[in-house]
Amino acid sequence: MEPVENRAVLLLASGHILKVAGVLLYPAGSLAEIATIRAQAAEKLGGVSTGIGFIGSPGWAIGAGAALGLLEGAMTSAARKDAVLLLQRAREMEQSVLAAGLLFRVGEINGIARPTPAGWTATVYVDDRVYLKPLDRRQRAQLLSKHRKTEADVIDHTIVLSKSVMFASNGDDFLTVDTDIGVMDVRWSSVVSYLAPTTSPPPLPPQT
Repeated sequence: MEPVENRAVLLLASGHILKVAGVLLYPAGSLAEIATIRAQAAEKLGGVSTGIGFIGSPGWAIGAGAALGLLEGAMTSAARKDAVLLLQRAREMEQSVLAAGLLFRVGEINGIARPTPAGWTATVYVDDRVYLKPLDRRQRAQLLSKHRKTEADVIDHTIVLSKSVMFASNGDDFLTVDTDIGVMDVRWSSVVSYLAPTTSPPPLPPQT
């Protein structure tokens, strides 16, 4: 395989080569919250196995619906009932997170130089509207100063601030990637070789 500019190159176990221009990532804060809820459920279940893996393990989410059905049919304690409620909540949140995924160009992804999607992140900036009326004069002045804003930026007691939101891989074995032949899901465990994307060096200054 040869490096390709602005593309990550994957060699699959089948022998096929994919040139990846983008990767679908998800809001990292929500992913962390889901992981916390699943960990709480695992603690209540005491490491119960569902037949498709232990609750809280990365692969468990693949069969989450079936696992919930098995647990509901075997509930014998209040702790287990609480765990099922937590897992149902995590599953609902996961559906929302999947819908909130964004496709990032490989050049926008931090950590893309290494073949470990768990370490890939990207950042977007969104508008965050803050209502200032509940603040007293000192708090209002401190907030404006902190974000380098003035009263001229305030409209109807509201100020718009730029907030960074981190995106990351959701930990599934399948990654949604944008390739030269279209967007597809690739099983990462089937990748046997990886070439990180390259970028062109800046042009040399003209000789005088």
